[in-house]
Amino acid sequence: MADTMTAKPKQLVLYSETVFESKAPDNFPLSCPSLDLSTTWDAVGRKLLIYRPPEQIVSKIHQVGAEVVTVTWKPDGQFLAVGWSDGIVRLMGLENNKAAHHVAVCANDDTRITHIGWASCTIASTVTEFLPRLQDEIVNELTSFADDSHISPNLPEELTFLEVDTALPKISPLPVGSAGGDDDATVFTLRTGIEFLFRSPKPEEYEQVNVVVVGTSDGKLQLSIYDSFLIGSFPSPVASISSSVSRLVAHVAHAKLPTQALLYAEPHSEPAHVHLIPMDLPFISSSSINLSLLGTKLTTLQKLLRYIKQTQLHMQVEWKSARELPGRFLRSVQGDLEELSSGPRSIVPALYHTVLTGHAHEPVREWLVDSLTER
Repeated sequence: MADTMTAKPKQLVLYSETVFESKAPDNFPLSCPSLDLSTTWDAVGRKLLIYRPPEQIVSKIHQVGAEVVTVTWKPDGQFLAVGWSDGIVRLMGLENNKAAHHVAVCANDDTRITHIGWASCTIASTVTEFLPRLQDEIVNELTSFADDSHISPNLPEELTFLEVDTALPKISPLPVGSAGGDDDATVFTLRTGIEFLFRSPKPEEYEQVNVVVVGTSDGKLQLSIYDSFLIGSFPSPVASISSSVSRLVAHVAHAKLPTQALLYAEPHSEPAHVHLIPMDLPFISSSSINLSLLGTKLTTLQKLLRYIKQTQLHMQVEWKSARELPGRFLRSVQGDLEELSSGPRSIVPALYHTVLTGHAHEPVREWLVDSLTER
């Protein structure tokens, strides 16, 4: 008993230490679950900063006219769900600071995003449940060759997720000069951005469903799977007892269970009521592996449609620029010719004069040498 009473408390071991440029606001910093990274919000520069110890800035995420209200890491640490004050959740990658997906949550300015929950759930597969009970010699022979390699005895699963996209020509980056002003304007202008968006799923992701739960200030929920595949919006599961509306403040889930937990509370430092609400997603446990295949392909199709839309916009800009370019060049030299004290007052007589005499007036010569040559 005496030894127990005099035992020294265990000390936590310092894993890493990160120094931020400014004080982190409420709910920040937020650590990555798989990498030694952390993110914080710079209120002065209005940028979301991702740090690597000890004080190295890995990425800066900025959105014109909006500020970050909440941030959540994907369980594998490869994506960052950022909720902005404009009511849009943008899924950002670590390879670049361009948004991979845009999920519109708030339809008006009266509501704001309060919390984002992100979890990965495992789909119940009849094949994987049957294999451990199967004592067939053929399966044992296949597994004996595994030898820590990536040979899988689940041939139907491998054939289902067989990617043929690698045999197709790669999507070309769009020109930077004709990019527009929306969120997708520059994400398709870089080869790294395109490769980041169109990535093939890993074998360990075949039986996983990524669930994104977004709560708003009016207590409502928006549920999405596979990053951007919207399931729907749902009213607040908590009946309003007082004048203030309870909102989502926390979300927890287990990879093996289809039931997730939601924590609702009033927007006060010391709320009078806290509600723990289970949210059951039976379609995750009852669906076959085709749910993962369907969600993955539909998400890829959404990205491809975004690329086609941006291609059309770029073609319109290039076509308009090509049609307006001769007029702009002619107007530029026309003004210089009108300022001459003597000589032709328009480009047509000036060009006739140059062809017949070999002499070019100074504005025409500069226009031919500088403007047209550079183009």
